[in-house]
Amino acid sequence: MSGIFGFSHRGDESMRRMLHALDVWNRSYGNEKSETSLKDGHGMGCHMEHLSEEYPCGEPILSVNCGKAVIDAVIYNREEICRTLAIEDAVSVSDEELLLGMITEKGYASLAAVNGDFAGAVYDENSKTWTLFRDHMGIRPLFYYIDQKTFAFSTDMRGLAAMPNSDMRINEEKFYLHMAGYSDLSLCETEYACVRCVPPASWMTVRENSEGFFTKDHIYWKPGQKKIRLGSDGEYQARLRSLITDAVKCRLDAVTGLIGGELSGGLDSSVITILINRLGREGRYFSWSYSPRELPVQEEDERKIIFDICTQEHIDCQFTGMPKKVWKKEIDEILEPIFVPYINTLNLSEGSAWLKSQGAKVVFTGHGGDEGVSHRCNLFELWYHHEYFAFARAIYRRTKGKHLRLLRTAKHILKQLVVVHPALRRPFYSPQNAADYLNGDFKRRMEKTARKQTLYFAYDPAAYIMQGGSRMRTDNAAVQGAENGVRYMFPFLDYRVIDFAVSIPRSQYQNGQGNRWIYRKAFDDIIPQSLRDMYRKDTPSMKDYHPKGVDLREHFQKSVNRLLDYLDREFWQEYLDFGAVEGLTLPESYTMDDYDMASAVLNELIYCAMLQRMAARAGKWCDEHE
Repeated sequence: MSGIFGFSHRGDESMRRMLHALDVWNRSYGNEKSETSLKDGHGMGCHMEHLSEEYPCGEPILSVNCGKAVIDAVIYNREEICRTLAIEDAVSVSDEELLLGMITEKGYASLAAVNGDFAGAVYDENSKTWTLFRDHMGIRPLFYYIDQKTFAFSTDMRGLAAMPNSDMRINEEKFYLHMAGYSDLSLCETEYACVRCVPPASWMTVRENSEGFFTKDHIYWKPGQKKIRLGSDGEYQARLRSLITDAVKCRLDAVTGLIGGELSGGLDSSVITILINRLGREGRYFSWSYSPRELPVQEEDERKIIFDICTQEHIDCQFTGMPKKVWKKEIDEILEPIFVPYINTLNLSEGSAWLKSQGAKVVFTGHGGDEGVSHRCNLFELWYHHEYFAFARAIYRRTKGKHLRLLRTAKHILKQLVVVHPALRRPFYSPQNAADYLNGDFKRRMEKTARKQTLYFAYDPAAYIMQGGSRMRTDNAAVQGAENGVRYMFPFLDYRVIDFAVSIPRSQYQNGQGNRWIYRKAFDDIIPQSLRDMYRKDTPSMKDYHPKGVDLREHFQKSVNRLLDYLDREFWQEYLDFGAVEGLTLPESYTMDDYDMASAVLNELIYCAMLQRMAARAGKWCDEHE
């Protein structure tokens, strides 16, 4: 993947150090070509990645009209764009040049017709204006920083943190919501007050005047803006299968060489693995599930499905070796890297490192399916989207064979409207949280002002996507992929697939005959029977692993003590109650529920430590790599 960065600075001091900080933290994103430029109060640079031997690698900094551009792009509909731009010799043009040509000739709104993972920035030297843009679903990250003197952007957020005099104050509302168990999703906000994301499916202009820097967003696409109605169930299923298959194929066509893939045993990763294999590409596959050598296979075990897929497709899958590593690893080894505070960091790091060691350039993941494509539709969703007849019919089907069927159906309908409806519409809250470990004054202040979110995941996938539901994984996959030299690809986040999936009748997903109905029917002929029969994946190999010969209470207390040594009390005194943190322990007689709850609190405190380390160490790390 390519790393792009740049800035404008109102002053002469620190510009070279700013460029150096951004440059260093983006180096891991591409090693094909590199270039930086510093001129008249602004700088930019790019570290290029090159995935395909069929197309050239473009120049890191491109010239355009009255300025220059840096672009990170993998384009999946090259032929279509070449026709639009009347380019006859497509193999002589890089993806970055194609994208810039589209913008130059057709305007930024034409990005709506570009199928790809991309982000970029164009600087107009005459007007001193930056224009930043991103792909439809925000697969490629692009962060920016603004204060009174500086505007800067970077593929890697740590580059912004490393700039001299960066203001890395905590985003208090997002921090509170996260720690208190509420949803903290956002398309644009980050854990730091002065750092944001360029919105997906948009271009953003940044202008400078005597008072500072000002941004304006321009949206070029939103999912589900036009309802799609076809003639039959079979037509819906065929269209969904065709779109998903093409989303996998066009991504395979964009890269030469060996393919890596994640295989979890769920519907999404399984379908992608099968399609990769049947489209004729050699792959290596990695599962986050624990190896059967570490944990025997259990009832309703996701690894049974993995075994069936491997047997059916004549492939192998590498299981994680993480249990031994994690339980032997001290907490400071987890905290030592300057990681952005995201979820699944260790899993993504191990998986991408192993797949890179096997020779893969890219990793295909099933992430994004749950967001809309293989959506687990709640019955209330039918009512919410005004599909009243389908709502009643689906509930009626569920009462088949029951005594007093009509009465039971009426009671189920009433329950959906009186109980389920209010529960889904109220702000999301998780009982596994660290609210009791927050500073009392901070907690009371934020309880009054924080905007608590309804979580749309269960009944409005388009709204959930616009809420920022995909960012949890895509941002971290970009970071961990870069750290290990691979790029993650998300076929289910192909904007054509997403738009179709959220625009069709919701009854296609929930018709009383089983959830994810259209998706299951679309791929029924290629998935193994064990996957057809699986309606809920509890991943027992992940949940039920308990290391032999480890005193969990002693291990937990050592982790808490080490974390207390690590946390900067002066930095956190406004936000954390250190008396409560010091009292975090497991009772002598504890249940696994007690352990899980205490571990959830510990994970939130580790999140604090990661926030602290990134803000405090990103710049020092750059100085060490002069």
